[in-house]
Amino acid sequence: METVTTRLLGTVRELDDHLESVDRTTSRGSVSKSSKRLIEISKACRMIAVDILDRLEAIKKRGPPSVWGSIRQAIKIMWTKEELDALMKRLKAYISELDTAILVSMKRDIDLQTLRASQNFHKLNLAAQNIVDLLILNRSVFTTALQDHTKEIKGVIISEQAQTRAMILDLVQHKGLGQATSASFLQSTGNNEPPVDVIHKTEARIARTLLDSLSFPAMQDRQDEVAHAYHSTFEWIFDEPRHETRNLPWNNFIHWLRDGRGIYWVNGKAGSGKSTLMKYIYNHKMTSEVLSLWSGTKPVLVATFFFWNSGTPEQRSQAGLLRSLLFQILQYQPKLIPSVFPDEHAFLQSPTVTDLSDLPRRWWALPRLQDALRRLVDIVDMPMNICLFIDGLDEFEGNEDGDDRQHMIQLLRSLNSSRFIKVCVSSRPLLLFEESFKKSPGLRLQDLTSGDIRRYVVDKLDTDPRIQENVKLDSFQKYDFVEEVCNKAQGVFLWVKLVVRSLLDGLSNDDQMTHLRARLGALPSDLIDLYHHMLGQVDKLYLSRTSQIFQMVQTMRSIQSERSFDNQRTTQVTLLLLALAVEEKPNVDVDSVSEVWLARNLSTLCDVMRRRLQTWCAGLLEVPDFVWNRVDALDAETTLRTKVTWEVAFLHRTARDFIESEVWSTMTEYTVTNPFDPCTSLLRSIILLYQLAGRLVSNPLGYGLFKSELVEPATHALLLAQRAQSLTTEAQVNLLNDLNVVMQRHLIRWTGPFDGQWFQYLDTTVPSDNFYSFADVAVFYGLHHYVRFWVLNAQARHPEDPDYIATFFKEDLSDPDRIIRRITLLDMASNPDCPSPETAQLLLECGANPNDQSGYKPLPIWEHILHRAQAAAKTNVNIEKWLQILDIFINYDVDLRGNSSDRKEAYKRNLDTLEGFRDKYPVHVMSLQKIIDKKLHSTRTKIKVWAGGKLGSRLGSRKTGPHPIRPLG
Repeated sequence: METVTTRLLGTVRELDDHLESVDRTTSRGSVSKSSKRLIEISKACRMIAVDILDRLEAIKKRGPPSVWGSIRQAIKIMWTKEELDALMKRLKAYISELDTAILVSMKRDIDLQTLRASQNFHKLNLAAQNIVDLLILNRSVFTTALQDHTKEIKGVIISEQAQTRAMILDLVQHKGLGQATSASFLQSTGNNEPPVDVIHKTEARIARTLLDSLSFPAMQDRQDEVAHAYHSTFEWIFDEPRHETRNLPWNNFIHWLRDGRGIYWVNGKAGSGKSTLMKYIYNHKMTSEVLSLWSGTKPVLVATFFFWNSGTPEQRSQAGLLRSLLFQILQYQPKLIPSVFPDEHAFLQSPTVTDLSDLPRRWWALPRLQDALRRLVDIVDMPMNICLFIDGLDEFEGNEDGDDRQHMIQLLRSLNSSRFIKVCVSSRPLLLFEESFKKSPGLRLQDLTSGDIRRYVVDKLDTDPRIQENVKLDSFQKYDFVEEVCNKAQGVFLWVKLVVRSLLDGLSNDDQMTHLRARLGALPSDLIDLYHHMLGQVDKLYLSRTSQIFQMVQTMRSIQSERSFDNQRTTQVTLLLLALAVEEKPNVDVDSVSEVWLARNLSTLCDVMRRRLQTWCAGLLEVPDFVWNRVDALDAETTLRTKVTWEVAFLHRTARDFIESEVWSTMTEYTVTNPFDPCTSLLRSIILLYQLAGRLVSNPLGYGLFKSELVEPATHALLLAQRAQSLTTEAQVNLLNDLNVVMQRHLIRWTGPFDGQWFQYLDTTVPSDNFYSFADVAVFYGLHHYVRFWVLNAQARHPEDPDYIATFFKEDLSDPDRIIRRITLLDMASNPDCPSPETAQLLLECGANPNDQSGYKPLPIWEHILHRAQAAAKTNVNIEKWLQILDIFINYDVDLRGNSSDRKEAYKRNLDTLEGFRDKYPVHVMSLQKIIDKKLHSTRTKIKVWAGGKLGSRLGSRKTGPHPIRPLG
């Protein structure tokens, strides 16, 4: 017992020394509150240990060893029952408090937000900040070391407690205190580990949180939209090579599934059917059956990702690929999460983390995902085998020099280095892929589809009623016609589909086979030339409408391409939205007609618009047949709900490339005589659609659907308004006010009585509970014309309060107590999502203070701007806007020191920020550098800061608008 107590005494002394050394290091000699408590606990434990040792020493002095050989007798001498119980309670309380104090101390030491808020952190230079960021965000080594040390200390204490507990329990039982006392003692000194069911619930919650965060709504969209294989086509992929294909350069796919190694590469021309084949393979039962032979006794997971260049950033990026694959793998085997994401798992296990609803976006930056994948590949005892199907490598969006695609190839090779993983990919035969996969098994699709094309053409000729009624075919004529189509197709299935449809749509009552063959001969065999031919058949009367539709589709696509809506689905133009937009005066009186009449007419409007896409846009835009055919078995209400959400898409990526690169300048000329703004047209249609939705939704659907069905698309409406003001210089006041009113009505209708505002459900980088009015939303989205209109009218409505607007910048005027804004409007105007130099300048002209503090842990606005500008310069995103924002603040006498009191340190940081813009704007950067040099570098110059401003001093009139932004040189 003396040995146990002596070791306990040594442990608490070691803990004291460790805590004091840690606090000296982190706090320059001042001991933190949590560490003080730990030291107090350890001192109390030390006093108990000293007391025990003193009593043992007293026993030794009573006589020779023979006198006190009985431990039972020693205990009787040392303690009474009451003293023993009190001692146990004290030890129990100290151990419990020690656990909690250790966790609090660990949290304090590694919390990034606390570290960022401290003054010491902001005195670090940029390089040091990056190092600290890296340490905290990838803190596995740091955390592991600290946890190991803590576990070692805790383990010693628990071990000593267990030994002491066992000895004393034995003595208590020998002393005759009975079972009740023994049970009470066991309960008071028992293990504090949580029950097994609690651990399982916690792990399930962590897994669900991580998986929900990894996933993104558009993850399966592209795969769902790929057309299904025509019946009886592609069956050859699971067969042995036939005689006619044995000499072609392709490897037996079924052998690769069962026994093969390496990457299997499916390549082919654009439009040859690669995506359809990949979808066919993934869905076919033969794939899983053969893979099970490869996997043996282990289960096998088949995971997919379909790149899509027209989709969201996640659908066309390596980050999206990794998020999707990791989601599918970890959903199948959640037990791998601690191995693949150790830092994130440890963070979510912390008892101080109570909100698991939304993980930081930075968690899924590409380097973090790549590290996770490497950890997955390095798992030695993988509980399953994995086969990946990745479609459309050529649609992956990389940089122009090809480095990103090269990194993608390296990623695929690293995946394939694991004996548990095999990968099948598809792409066009670009040079990089040919070089990378030249030694890999694979096939060239256009060499192997002649039989499939022949079957497709024959079936269309045999089953189309127009052929049966109008054209007399004998077997020889049909054979010759089919062979001619196959020869001209050159393996491009898309070309065959378009040509057959064109020929069948052009039949008239007197057509014979000679007419069909003549028209076939007039059609170009090249796909792009075929697109030119199809567009040339559009009636000139429709070309202005054709141009308008393509401009609206391209506008919505570009908005989707420029921003990453992490929690939203791919946003395409719907059929009904286009129908409402192309109607100059939509014949819909929302308030006066019945729901039945409205539903019937909207359904008809969708049907008409689909036919117009065929005649006005030559079929290059479409609602796919497999989508349209879904409504056959639906009731009227469900049919309408389905039709109003149908999305219009390009026939194929090649069709989109053709419109946007080959003929775009010609296409836009058709609207020159009647100027057309696609953004305003779409915005007006979205608002009308929202008004119609209020009549068509029969029951309140709750918060979830309100957010997904209305609030998320409203984000795009605000972005459309942002673009519209740039094109037209109009404030769009009426449309934006209509949007605000109709969305608030929907909030009340869908969620019941509520005292909040609809825009408080927006997903933005600024927490939306900081939006106190729609004017705040306009500031965030850079709607500076609307903001200017609002400012002038708001001040006019409050002539008795000349400081009304200046107060509005700092306080929530909708609240009777006028609470202080946590994030100021000027800070919102320079947010990372929608930086707006025009809005920032407008607010400054109205009297906003550039030196205000902003944020949940307040810092000068200039600190936020420097940080965001540096990030923008690194990613080359909105760099012109950020340089203009820097220019505006510097010329409005912002305090360039920010959160620093050191001139030299502030000078270096300001210049480091400007350095990221020097390559593109050297003259402008030099000009700003001179101003900074004058204000900070010379110690003889007194720092000039903002001295206040009055509304209207530089605001301009309603007609002239704000003063122009200084052009960049």
